[in-house]
Amino acid sequence: MRLSPSRRSREYTHADSVVRTVLERSAIGMMSFVIFGAGGHAKSVFDSLEPSLRAAFRGFVSNASASEESIFGYPVMSEAQTVETVARNEVRKGFVAIGDNEGRRRLVEKISALNPKFEFLSVISPLARVSCAAVVGKGVFVGAFASIGPFSVLEDFSILNTGANLEHDAVVESFASISPGAQLAGQSHIGFQAAVGMNASVLEGVRVGPQALIGAGSVIAKEVSNFQVVFGPKAELRRVRRQGDSYLK
Repeated sequence: MRLSPSRRSREYTHADSVVRTVLERSAIGMMSFVIFGAGGHAKSVFDSLEPSLRAAFRGFVSNASASEESIFGYPVMSEAQTVETVARNEVRKGFVAIGDNEGRRRLVEKISALNPKFEFLSVISPLARVSCAAVVGKGVFVGAFASIGPFSVLEDFSILNTGANLEHDAVVESFASISPGAQLAGQSHIGFQAAVGMNASVLEGVRVGPQALIGAGSVIAKEVSNFQVVFGPKAELRRVRRQGDSYLK
């Protein structure tokens, strides 16, 4: 559902303030933070942190047994052990850097259940362009050279990847992901947990339904329904996804 202006003002905050107010406090001696995830997306998230904020960074968290022992010189910690510290309120802040939308949602729900007061951070690259009238939710990632137009909305735990463009009055709902180079025209609307592939284009005013998947390079000129998988310049329907499917399948 699209946010009303009044609801936006209560639940969302101007993008420029998200990292600079929360993480700068951590960097000068307040609570440290972790990144949940140790894959490619987690590496991109860390690389988007301003150097001054890294002093508060504790390490990466992974549930993969074959994970690297360290990344960028920071330790990769066990998810099982880390969630115990979350439950004890010893780790109170972090960013969930899981590229798969369904996996990201499940981990956010797990952490929230363990500690309802856990603070989910947003990370916005200093190389991104963010309108002063744009609003973002918690747990959002905005990559380098991404552009966010006026009165556009990135809801909680959404991803706007490297070089992607979100034009004026567009909405990306919670847990959706926009891949590198994708173009979302003005007043377009990307539904809950939907995924837009690399260099795809969604034309002005077009809606993409919840959990739909838009393939790389596609041009979307008409509405895409819930769970549909669409590919190509003519937006051909390839299949219909099931609840809980990985969007990478």
